[in-house]
Amino acid sequence: MAGKRPDYIAALEDIRAITQGRGREPRLMTWREAVEVWEQEHGRDERARARFFVHIGIATTGECVLLDGMEE
Repeated sequence: MAGKRPDYIAALEDIRAITQGRGREPRLMTWREAVEVWEQEHGRDERARARFFVHIGIATTGECVLLDGMEE
């Protein structure tokens, strides 16, 4: 991944295709599972991942706390 952060939001349609079984794993999967598959090729960034989950409306409390910069 040579210093470039993964852009989950820009990859929304690619990740959606993975959820629908179009990709390496020909099965339906959750958004979270699909993101994990996508990350195998594109790398992982916790904050960008949390922003993506907020964008699609499935963020957990922990992900929101991470983005707010609050500590538990």
